[in-house]
Amino acid sequence: MKKILSFLFIGLLAFILIGCGEDKGNFSLSISDADKNITLEVDATKQITVSFEGEGVVWSVDKADIVSVKDGLITALKEGTAVVTVSLKDHDDYKATITVTVN
Repeated sequence: MKKILSFLFIGLLAFILIGCGEDKGNFSLSISDADKNITLEVDATKQITVSFEGEGVVWSVDKADIVSVKDGLITALKEGTAVVTVSLKDHDDYKATITVTVN
């Protein structure tokens, strides 16, 4: 009888631990292929639309002197090339990059 109760207890404990695991959720992020490489003139802007499932997105740029980005609005500041990255908030492994060339 003790063996049966021990097995039931272990089974119940395993069920509880598996059932209480962290929910990874359903996350995704994408931009159109046309927005992955863009060319702008100085002072021009381009609004990028992102499709995503999650809590929100974070925008960043590797060369802030060439382009700025806020809420997907890219503004060309001076000639050069910069990479804009958009990622899911709190999930950096879901990201897309946009190469921006400013003439």
